[in-house]
Amino acid sequence: MQSIAEVFFSLSAQLISPAMMTEFILFIILGCFAGFTGGLLGLGGGLILVPAFIFIFVYLGESMDVAPHLAIGTSLAIITISSLSSAYGHTRYGHVLWPVVFILTPGLIVGVLIGVVIADQLPGSVLKILFGVFAITIAIYMWLGNPQPAVCRALTRKASLIAGMIIGTLSAIIGIGGGSMVTPFLMWNGYQIQQAVAVAAATGFPIAVSGAIGFIWMGSDAIITLDDTWGYVYWPAFIVVAAVAAAVAPLGARMAHLWSKEKLKRFFSLFLMLLGLLMVFQ
Repeated sequence: MQSIAEVFFSLSAQLISPAMMTEFILFIILGCFAGFTGGLLGLGGGLILVPAFIFIFVYLGESMDVAPHLAIGTSLAIITISSLSSAYGHTRYGHVLWPVVFILTPGLIVGVLIGVVIADQLPGSVLKILFGVFAITIAIYMWLGNPQPAVCRALTRKASLIAGMIIGTLSAIIGIGGGSMVTPFLMWNGYQIQQAVAVAAATGFPIAVSGAIGFIWMGSDAIITLDDTWGYVYWPAFIVVAAVAAAVAPLGARMAHLWSKEKLKRFFSLFLMLLGLLMVFQ
């Protein structure tokens, strides 16, 4: 007589194909890497997820015309979860400047909606190249180091609206939470690094939510090969990667206190440079 465990594994083997198991394992590995990197460096999100999803979706049979859109939409959906977790952590330490978050948010949302419309009209190959160029730019920025904070300047509504629209538009086109742009923008205005990172984490949520909704809407009538999609969001990837990344991120945050952050930034910048060149020229 078979035990309950034997029956469970027997049914699982019949219901889960080798292809599904491979897909599941790939998403677990990606979630571990994205979560650990995000916790370690305060980055990772879309910069890791988008290129990885493009390669995985093409491997699973999706066309290159659709894979980048699907990767960006899925990445933004995952960032809705990770940004909440990150913002909560920064709030506990009192680093989130909520007036700055609120003054940036309207421009960010408008920019994201503009970016979604633009991204929907661009071929997948162009989106891939744009992401590669952005990754190379961030790699150079990380390698050279952060700018020294100047005297803190109060953000005007006009400047916040313009900056928010630019950051939101680029975030939606590339599929990131915007932290890699919000942080240097605030530091350039004289905010301390802890405050800038905390505000970037909090603004990642409205960017990701509005972007994910936009890509779901824009992809509702798209011809997508993969099943289990809702617009340009692939739900199996969203569920697995978001859960694993959220579980692993605290480990990366703990390791950040043990390793040299400057060396880690140099290593990650080289990784981004290689990734960007691969996206541009492959």
